[in-house]
Amino acid sequence: MIRIALAAIALMAACSSALQADGLVWQLPEDGSWVEYEATGTQLEPEEKKISTGKLLLRSVGTVMEGGEKNRWLELEFTVKLVGDDDRMHHAVYKYLIPEKHLGKGKSPIENVVRSWFQVHGRDQEPREISNAVTRDGEAIVPYLGPPLLDARQTEEKRRIEHQKGTVDAIAVRGQQKALAEKQRHLKGVTIWLAEEIPFGVAAMDSYVEVSREGEEYRFKAELVVHDFGTGAKSALPDVK
Repeated sequence: MIRIALAAIALMAACSSALQADGLVWQLPEDGSWVEYEATGTQLEPEEKKISTGKLLLRSVGTVMEGGEKNRWLELEFTVKLVGDDDRMHHAVYKYLIPEKHLGKGKSPIENVVRSWFQVHGRDQEPREISNAVTRDGEAIVPYLGPPLLDARQTEEKRRIEHQKGTVDAIAVRGQQKALAEKQRHLKGVTIWLAEEIPFGVAAMDSYVEVSREGEEYRFKAELVVHDFGTGAKSALPDVK
């Protein structure tokens, strides 16, 4: 069941000028900033049905000088409920140390990780070091901290999004998620809704996944929508340095 939950986490991920995009980090806010997104996974084909709900927390939880440059600790915390899974919640935390120069529009944080850790609650007694931030243990995170979108283009499409502190007007950027490993080639179109008022610059994100199973084609949508944001973030893995 843990594997299925991690697959759902991966699904919830999976990022007029030639813009370059970078997952959920389009701008780098002050340390301690956080954003909470509501997350929904939906199967679109061959029949439409909701398959997961939950939330994602993105937060900045520290800075450190290392290698002669300033680095930032970023955490992504997922809570996922699989539809039909007896209302059980699955919980995982990922923590990454990334040079600040690789955070922001047009950057690729996931390809420039100094070191990283993760913990799946209910499976891992202690945080485990991620052996490869792009594949294996860290693969589910690629759409969130991945490389710039291919063929990214800003549209004139706008969307008003309600959140705990009011509303925000966001503008859409569309593109294709770059695959950094063979297993990531099922990731298809991505729409990122930008709003400078949100700490990391992203108010919502829609990702599409296409896979083939036993000769049948499946299409999924993973949606993130901002729910709340603020300052004063604390690490869920404080002992990991």
